[in-house]
Amino acid sequence: MAAAMTTPLGAGGGPGVALTAQATKQAGRLVITYRLENQGPPVIYVRDLMAGYAGAEQKIDADGAYVFWEQPATARIVRGVLNVPSDMDVAKRPVPFARKVAPGEAVEGRISLAMPIPEHSPFYPPPQKPRLVQCSKIRLLIGWVEEQEGMLPTPRDVGGTEVLVLKGSWKGPIQRLAERAVGLPVDLQTYTDAFDRSLPSR
Repeated sequence: MAAAMTTPLGAGGGPGVALTAQATKQAGRLVITYRLENQGPPVIYVRDLMAGYAGAEQKIDADGAYVFWEQPATARIVRGVLNVPSDMDVAKRPVPFARKVAPGEAVEGRISLAMPIPEHSPFYPPPQKPRLVQCSKIRLLIGWVEEQEGMLPTPRDVGGTEVLVLKGSWKGPIQRLAERAVGLPVDLQTYTDAFDRSLPSR
């Protein structure tokens, strides 16, 4: 099932981005494909390249995403920067790598998750005694931010793929969120103990 939505930059910020998404079930996996188009005048950076590891070496997790249950029956699938849970002290927050997108251009992405899908956050180990919850809708969130003064996009080679790390200090938000809802039934393995399901940084 496919859907599209335009996300504005805000007052005076330009037309923003358009996110199209499609979700299907394939061989025991939930597969989400998406396309995010930059419709505004500024360059944007899409923060959707998930970091992973092959042994001790860092790589791009081409299939992964963060997963959260939204009561009563929504699976929130996120690629973007998460807030650190309020009860945790984290030395370095995990941050996805970025892709540069010029005005009028677009990037595409693919998420592939084994079903039933476990809730997933980089701040928690996998659920030990999960509860199965049936969801009727998928809410896809993709983090992005417009180019701003003080931002230092720094190239880095990760497992043979050139990515960008957004360094520096800028006045605007850490990220904005492009959002798309897709109606598709999926089962989630949810945490039964403490787990922060708050929305990502914006």
